Amino acid sequence: MNLDYAALYEPLHRMSGGKFFGGKVRGLEVVVDLVSRTAPRSMLDYGSGKGKQYTVRRQHLAWGGLEPVCYDVGVPALAKRPTGTFDGIIAADIMEHIHPTDVDEVLGDLFGFSSHRDPPAESFVYFHICCVPSVHKRLEDGRDVHLTIEPPEFWNEKLNGFRRDGLIIEARFEGAC
Repeated sequence: MNLDYAALYEPLHRMSGGKFFGGKVRGLEVVVDLVSRTAPRSMLDYGSGKGKQYTVRRQHLAWGGLEPVCYDVGVPALAKRPTGTFDGIIAADIMEHIHPTDVDEVLGDLFGFSSHRDPPAESFVYFHICCVPSVHKRLEDGRDVHLTIEPPEFWNEKLNGFRRDGLIIEARFEGAC
């Protein structure tokens, strides 16, 4: 990878007084539907922020209570790389934070965590991607935290390269974050 994302984002996690990157499952209703359709045994929130979507907001209760493993390189307590594969993966508000030269590698890493289940027991990967500059957040060097700002067509083309039998890839795009 071209950037050290832990070094890049950890200061924002630390210095924002908890305001930034607390964690939120954007598109919660989509995840509820995916969990209902696939009945995952395990889930991963890749780029989870501080994980408050589960510890404080308890959003996982909306889909029956299966709490995902949280993984975020910018949060020291959640930066340990998970092992194994997962039947459900959430990547909400993460891909726009990846430098364009690293997008393919990060997607490969993320999809490497997806389990291989045979239909009808499918697995899923859910993305929520912001396609415009950030409204409030800047890196320490002044750059927008959204390092890759691309239209949905760009992202769909990237995601289509990972399609396979038994895997549902669902993406939602937002125009203002």
